[in-house]
Amino acid sequence: MRTHMPKLLAGTALALAISLLAGFGSAQDKQGTFKKFLPPEAYKELVTRAAKAIEANLAAPEDEDNLRRAQAHAAMIEGYALSAEQAGTTGVRSAASELARLATNRSNLVRAKKLAADLAMLKGQPAAGDRIPSKYPEDIGDLMNLLKPKAKGGEGIAPALQSNIRLKGALNGIEEKIRALAKKKQTDDRAASEAQELTLLGYKMAVLGELTVFHAAPQKGKGTQKEWNELSFQMRDSSLDMAAAASKKDAEGTFNAANKLNSTCSQCHSLFR
Repeated sequence: MRTHMPKLLAGTALALAISLLAGFGSAQDKQGTFKKFLPPEAYKELVTRAAKAIEANLAAPEDEDNLRRAQAHAAMIEGYALSAEQAGTTGVRSAASELARLATNRSNLVRAKKLAADLAMLKGQPAAGDRIPSKYPEDIGDLMNLLKPKAKGGEGIAPALQSNIRLKGALNGIEEKIRALAKKKQTDDRAASEAQELTLLGYKMAVLGELTVFHAAPQKGKGTQKEWNELSFQMRDSSLDMAAAASKKDAEGTFNAANKLNSTCSQCHSLFR
């Protein structure tokens, strides 16, 4: 993990008025879902980290959960490429899409590992006719599992964000970090020390919100597809607000944005979990 990065620029989310169909749609249906908010340095860092996570997952393919995590990280890379402010990310998106497909079967591991190594260097060849994004992982739960504590199979959070003993241990996870941010406002010193990592986390959550729209609302929930889509965009927008506040080391703004994001997550859980 890098210890120094150029200052990340924060994006501002705009309201999106768009009618969406349930489940996966065509590129023409939903390409407008993705906003160009991800600055070059943030894009590079997030793609590189996700690719490294995929390499670790593929190193132990006998664990079925690792293959599912690899698919989820590949989907996130697709989202980063689609949300990047810069041009020329099509090859990375195509490579991530292909990797997500290959990770569904252990017999494809050699090719999948090669793609992961390429993605770690932000390399990839554009492919014609692929979806935006691909259909993998098929289960939205595999994406949401990234938010769980690391001890429960989640991605975990960077050391700089582990602001208390629980976040260093059993509650080391993205969802728990958001809850902590919403519960108590950071000190100015803490806001400064977490600024870059929290900005990246905000961008990551915003991309996850966009990707969520490409999945049908869980059938076991009591909510509607319309509510699912609306909450997905609320997740994106409040996450971008958090990234913007964090990049300015604005403790009050981060607290307010984290509260909105945490509330959105809670609403989604109550309707669809």
